[in-house]
Amino acid sequence: MKAVWKNLAPYTGKADELVYYYNRRVGRVLCRKKPDRKPDVTNKTFGGKQRQIYSIELSEAYLKDLRRYAEDYAKLPQQKDKAYPVWTNLYSKMMYAMEKADPEKVDLATITKAQIKAQDLPCRSVKRAVEAGLLPEVKGWEKLKHEM
Repeated sequence: MKAVWKNLAPYTGKADELVYYYNRRVGRVLCRKKPDRKPDVTNKTFGGKQRQIYSIELSEAYLKDLRRYAEDYAKLPQQKDKAYPVWTNLYSKMMYAMEKADPEKVDLATITKAQIKAQDLPCRSVKRAVEAGLLPEVKGWEKLKHEM
């Protein structure tokens, strides 16, 4: 006998060594192995940078542009077999690419919205990030010009 549970959409959480979460874009509950994280200097550094970049208050128009970019990014030929990208992953990708391009000017552990505006960094809008080479070109990227 095969058991089927039809209403998995609200099911999220951890069970045994797995993490379950619902992805509304794919319309499925996804499962991944729970990461085995041990305290490390690298983890603290990465965690500090992630907390800092997500503490920056983004405008609704900028978030809408990031979401639209994510939808168009998913249509790229190299993305066909991969998981659907979400705006948070692309935002992190853009910020880390910016830090890698100019490490003396950008430190993600201390970056602020005021610093981004004062230094006129390319992450101010999705359009400028694509022009700077931080994100790949997608259809209609020229229209995504709303600022943080």
